[in-house]
Amino acid sequence: MFQKYKKNRFTSRMGLLAPSALFCLPRICPTPEKIFIHNNVSLGPESKFIMQVGTPSGKFVAKHHASIGAGLTVITNNHATTGVDIKQWFSDAAENNEGDTNKDVIVEEEVWCGANVTLLLGVTIGRGAIIGAGSVVRTSIPPYSIVTGNPAKVVGFKFRVDEIIEHEKELYIESERIPKADLEKNYKKYFLDRTSEIRSYIRLYC
Repeated sequence: MFQKYKKNRFTSRMGLLAPSALFCLPRICPTPEKIFIHNNVSLGPESKFIMQVGTPSGKFVAKHHASIGAGLTVITNNHATTGVDIKQWFSDAAENNEGDTNKDVIVEEEVWCGANVTLLLGVTIGRGAIIGAGSVVRTSIPPYSIVTGNPAKVVGFKFRVDEIIEHEKELYIESERIPKADLEKNYKKYFLDRTSEIRSYIRLYC
């Protein structure tokens, strides 16, 4: 009974929780109003949202059909370290958040995140990407890519460019589809031009 009350109280304060979403109550989240969960999103248990309390805090947005495993950690703020020693931080910076950086974390449509993934401030996980379990994502991830590791690196793509185009024709109106030129650019930059690096990375860590 108490758990149901606790969940209802939390979800009523969220920025958005779509009716079709499967949402487990986070373990840590001081700012439910900064959480936006769209249609058919699945968010597993034991998630942690490390956010600054107050207006400047970055948001977390998960768009439709994203599936996120247990143990997600999202960090939308970063404390200032330049010119601040520990003593000063405890006396001043920790109290007024002066110099802190706050940025949104966006998970686009159809993303698959494995268990215990960490998403750092400012990252966007591109549409259809797959994030391997335990990955720490420090930079934005291109659509339909496969990433793993700490820091997370692109090790492949879910589909070829022509397959992505056909896939998006089935699911998205023309104005929402990713342009072919962008898909080809990403495929070349993150995969074709890095095949030797990717092979070495996979041999070392996988």
